[in-house]
Amino acid sequence: MPTSQNSDRTVDARPQGHESQTDPESPQQPVRQTPVPKLQLLTVCVSRIAEPFAYTQIFPYVNQMVWDLGVTDDPKKVGFYSGMIDSSFAFAQVLTVYSYGALSDRIGRKPVVLMGTFGVALSAALFGLSSSFTHMMAARMVGGRPPFRLYSRTPFDLGEITDDTNQAAGMQLSIFSRCQSLSLLSVAYPIYALCYPIGSFIGPLVGGALANPNESIPHLVPAFLHGLFDKYPYMLPSMAACTVAAMSFAFVFIFLEETLPSMVRRKARKRSGASTPTSLYGARGEHSSEQYILTLGQYSGSEQSAESSSSASPSTEHSRYSSASTRVGEDELPKKCPSETDALLATADDEDEDEQPHNWTVRELLKLPELRQLYRSSMILSFIAESYVVVFVLFAYTKIQYGGLGFEPAEIGFVLATAGGISFALQILVLPVILRRAKPTKTFEACMMLWPIGFAIPPILNIIARTASENGKHPIGPAASATIWVGIWGAQLITKLACMGYAMNMVIARQSAPDQRALGTTNGLNQLFMCIARMFAPAAVSTIFALSSENNWLGGHLVWVIMIILSLLGWKACVWK
Repeated sequence: MPTSQNSDRTVDARPQGHESQTDPESPQQPVRQTPVPKLQLLTVCVSRIAEPFAYTQIFPYVNQMVWDLGVTDDPKKVGFYSGMIDSSFAFAQVLTVYSYGALSDRIGRKPVVLMGTFGVALSAALFGLSSSFTHMMAARMVGGRPPFRLYSRTPFDLGEITDDTNQAAGMQLSIFSRCQSLSLLSVAYPIYALCYPIGSFIGPLVGGALANPNESIPHLVPAFLHGLFDKYPYMLPSMAACTVAAMSFAFVFIFLEETLPSMVRRKARKRSGASTPTSLYGARGEHSSEQYILTLGQYSGSEQSAESSSSASPSTEHSRYSSASTRVGEDELPKKCPSETDALLATADDEDEDEQPHNWTVRELLKLPELRQLYRSSMILSFIAESYVVVFVLFAYTKIQYGGLGFEPAEIGFVLATAGGISFALQILVLPVILRRAKPTKTFEACMMLWPIGFAIPPILNIIARTASENGKHPIGPAASATIWVGIWGAQLITKLACMGYAMNMVIARQSAPDQRALGTTNGLNQLFMCIARMFAPAAVSTIFALSSENNWLGGHLVWVIMIILSLLGWKACVWK
């Protein structure tokens, strides 16, 4: 029972807005940070690593695989077919990504992540066993079908396992938030953002090292496996990716908790046994009819100021998002921002309405100016970034006389793995500083300005290689080789800085969501536009590269001129107004 000195003191139990936490006549009390749920964050991160690992492990050898399978007898056309394989991945996404983004708002986050992890494992296994171009296309489409893709779901799992005092770590503050705790912007979100660089670092390294093991690592292959790897020379790296995805599936299945708000509330009611509102103390008396509610800040009407009163009447009218009084001393209640991991108790009047999220339509979302700008910028970034990855791998594989560098799969894997390491370092050293000090929209624009520079470097490297080797007739000398490698690392650094636009895109998407409960739908539509760009980019850029090389347009460098122009126009279109 509460003491007599506290019996007539009441305080609002609703999660307070930032404005309501500061009494102008009393010293401001600091907002207490809610601890980040470490196991949940780790689980989301584990599920995130599997996808880039499986996606990038084919890059070092996909062009050689197309050639070995006899898809074409013209080496200048290899890039066209490898581009089609990459495009098939995004084509499957376009067909289903929006509907599955909305599905996660209905059936929950965890089932979608589990199906995504399973799809990644299945796709990797099938790709390694491919014996024809059609088989390769089908395997990539299996991996591209949401919910078989983790990318469209896990960012908002992260947003839901954190609250406004720590989700800066996980993501930028919600547009609904009133808690201005920006000092922790560099905790959980950079940790999560590191997962893609880790996967993209390991993937190409494994793909380049394990491709065709009978030739690359014959001393490590048992004699009884030589026949199998002769038939399926690219099976080993694909099975490595499948194994990683299977382990992620098991980890998610065991440890990941559901974060869909309606399901969290339902579980909270079952745990509390609060089918009907009761007193906070479970006592029968004059206050037994009062409704004690703890609601999420994301769903609370945080525009209203918190109200404290020295007395409370059982007949006091409560609005839908107003709170009940609790018999706790005001100075005993810690100042804390709302958390989705708090106990979620709702009144019977709220139960039916809160169970189902608002069904946002495409038309409603596209009426919002900030979302139109977001989707436009997402398409441009995805097209340019995907084009660069595809054309650089093709450029590195192509012979010097045809406009490339003539690298082997292991060398390509080394370059891509090092690029992943650069991205990893940027996430640790640069991203936290940017998230603390810079606006996401301005940072996104700055990232887009770097793409023209990245596209301008490869043709210069080919000119150096052609000059030093007399158009591929002789080996490249040490000085020219060193210059080329410096140029490669410079290009990778610049483009990985530009790829930080993806991190800013996630932050902007989180801020622009019209409703916390519609995060899956909003993100699904964002992913749809990104997938459309990714669907066209590989086929378009590889076709232009093949035509430039085959017809010797601008010495085979027309593709770079076109991409420089497109990236300049894209930067202009991505300026936030």
